[in-house]
Amino acid sequence: MTDYHTASSAMEPFDDVLLTTKEAADLLAVSPSALVYWRSAGNGPQFIRAGARTILYRKSHILAFNASYWPSEAFRQKAVELRMRKKGIVVGQSGADNS
Repeated sequence: MTDYHTASSAMEPFDDVLLTTKEAADLLAVSPSALVYWRSAGNGPQFIRAGARTILYRKSHILAFNASYWPSEAFRQKAVELRMRKKGIVVGQSGADNS
């Protein structure tokens, strides 16, 4: 039986993409363990329990949570860049060096 952790009773779109915990974490620029913690604390984005060990997130829920979680787009971008650097991905500079 599927357990829906949802605050609304509205019908969900059938074409909404389902994401794994890792995919959702990457989209939010947080670690997967942050999503695990938020689930256990009862806050964070809505999720679907699709079996004993399978947790899925609707992309629309992640995007809605993302919009409410970060105080500004600039703050979110800094968090994304930091996460990429931690993964060893080189982040390009957006401005030209005028020296």
